Amino acid sequence: TNALAIMALMDKRKSENATDLSMIDDVIRMSLGEDALLYLNAQEISIAALQEIVKTIMAAMADMSLEESEQQAKKK
Repeated sequence: TNALAIMALMDKRKSENATDLSMIDDVIRMSLGEDALLYLNAQEISIAALQEIVKTIMAAMADMSLEESEQQAKKK
């Protein structure tokens, strides 16, 4: 599934020491599509806002609320 592909890509990119921005772009592209990525980049959204979008995408893929996902991340 797309969720598994995104998780695998994130693991691979972390092992390659990829930049946060390139990983954010990859997650957004794979989950929302190229048009969404182009739209977000055209809006000049801050990196912090893009990180929040990715957190929300990851929570949705895990079928959790954003709050549950953040709590789980703090435990790790």
